[in-house]
Amino acid sequence: MKLLLWDIDGTLIRGHGRGLEAFKAAFQRVYELDLPLGSTAGKTDGLIVRELLHMWEEAAILERLEQFYAVYEGELQARFAHLQRETTILPGVKAALSQLQAHTIHSLLTGNMLRTARIKLDAVGLSAYFRWDWGAFGSDNHIRNELVPVAFQRAQAAGWQGSLADVVVIGDTPFDIGCAKIAGARSVAVASGQFSLEQLAEHQPDLLLGDLRDLAQLQAFLGVGDETQR
Repeated sequence: MKLLLWDIDGTLIRGHGRGLEAFKAAFQRVYELDLPLGSTAGKTDGLIVRELLHMWEEAAILERLEQFYAVYEGELQARFAHLQRETTILPGVKAALSQLQAHTIHSLLTGNMLRTARIKLDAVGLSAYFRWDWGAFGSDNHIRNELVPVAFQRAQAAGWQGSLADVVVIGDTPFDIGCAKIAGARSVAVASGQFSLEQLAEHQPDLLLGDLRDLAQLQAFLGVGDETQR
């Protein structure tokens, strides 16, 4: 069975700013700075912190990083009711997760920390679709290109016998495409986030979709059928 590594923000859900609000609040509390956030699409939480603190020494950043992660988790959890009301599950996501579940293994590859990823997907009722112990998160490495090997090794340690050619990264940014290419995995780019079809096409994903409602094309790419139509 193929291992599908799903991105979260912009691919599965749209959070309407609550996650960034929690991130900024935690950053201000821990690093005692109020700095403007640039584009965060496709970046790990650890990378975003490092970019904000580009004038700091790495040791000084790391000294407070675990505290930041803990405070960020608390800030996000405090907004859980808002996340439940305001987060949008993107078009086609539920059908894709449900219909592919019999033929593939769903896990995650995201710039979110494990704990904050769980909060976001708990808020919309999607957590149960995923093998969390096989995923790779921003809390594993702040360099996204290192995350496919993390997930691959976890899956193999759990007994999965696929190869890197059986790993498919599904995301909405060039970073998702890039981390798959570097690792030797395949990529599905979905133009449901901040990047257009044209922008994503420049990075040559193995499959490019407007959104996940194009399930037939995704199934054909993965080599699986729609059991409901048999």
